[in-house]
Amino acid sequence: MTRKELSNMIGLRIETIIRTIKKMEKDGNLKVKLIFVSQYKCITFSLLLSD
Repeated sequence: MTRKELSNMIGLRIETIIRTIKKMEKDGNLKVKLIFVSQYKCITFSLLLSD
């Protein structure tokens, strides 16, 4: 899923998605893996849940 697809699905601007993902990753709540498929950059997410 691209950031644009994610932002369209959620209804937020791409910039908001990027900032939120970066903050969650920095806080240790999210692990992001980039995958390049053809000319598209896709991202997969692993949500890290803590007790």
